[in-house]
Amino acid sequence: MIDDTELAVRPPRWRRYGVRLIGVVLFAAVLASVDLRQVWDSISRISLDALVEALGLLVLLLLLKCGRWFLLLTWSGIPQSVAESVDVYADSIFWGMITPGRLGELKRTLYLKRRHTIPLVRGSALWLVDQGFDILALIAILVAASLAQPEVLGRALPVEAAWGAAAVLAASLVLRNGFLRLLRLSTSHTGRFRYLVDEATRDLLNIGHGRFLILFAMSSGAMLAYVGMVIALSADLPIALSIAQQMTAVPLVMASALLPISYFNFGSRELVLTGVFALYGHGFADAISYSFVFVLCYLLVIPVSVLLSRLGRFLG
Repeated sequence: MIDDTELAVRPPRWRRYGVRLIGVVLFAAVLASVDLRQVWDSISRISLDALVEALGLLVLLLLLKCGRWFLLLTWSGIPQSVAESVDVYADSIFWGMITPGRLGELKRTLYLKRRHTIPLVRGSALWLVDQGFDILALIAILVAASLAQPEVLGRALPVEAAWGAAAVLAASLVLRNGFLRLLRLSTSHTGRFRYLVDEATRDLLNIGHGRFLILFAMSSGAMLAYVGMVIALSADLPIALSIAQQMTAVPLVMASALLPISYFNFGSRELVLTGVFALYGHGFADAISYSFVFVLCYLLVIPVSVLLSRLGRFLG
């Protein structure tokens, strides 16, 4: 096992600044290759109705994720009120939005240590489980969309691959070991995180299979709400991308948000979108215009998460 001191050690300064530098370079490359006036013309077409619909879906998304965190802690034997969970989780989402790779979300593990004396190893393991449910839900959405409309989405995910992924996904839901293998795969680049998976294993086994499915259902609802946000905001854009095609693009882009090399998710998002748009016969300019819909989503998430955090603090 590792102790909290080792887990909390910050990476070397050159690595921290190197990650930021890569993000800035990606950010600058995107801005240099796009006509911002054209992007603004596209974004300005978004109607008030679409904004209201997106805000409603955003509130639903945040409440589902806050509720998932509350249940995860409660079923893991950590007492925390609903208001406290909303405050802490929404606040960590705000910090996650403004840090590369959403690393700011780890702030809630520090809160668990300070307020509930939960070791950083266990708090970080719970954070890892929370992130893992998002990944599992994104895979489920992508696979389900591919199986439902293979004639539309087959070029992005071949039907054979979709069936294979569906089998793996089903195993993950029937046997929680599949979910744990997904976590191990996502952290295989560092031995330190493997200790977190071992800690997460104990928490998941204590939660029980029925509760595991409840957390997965809440995660799927939250991710579908996010997909709905993007679809609502892009409805008025002059981009001929069907809803079925967006069901492929959005989960892939959201998965790319986990990469810690981008700044405000610029760079990795555009790389994914360019590939997806090329599959459907669209050019780079359309991909960049569509990518700014995600920027708008982030700009909506920041104030709404702050307001939810303050509401939770007030009610608590």
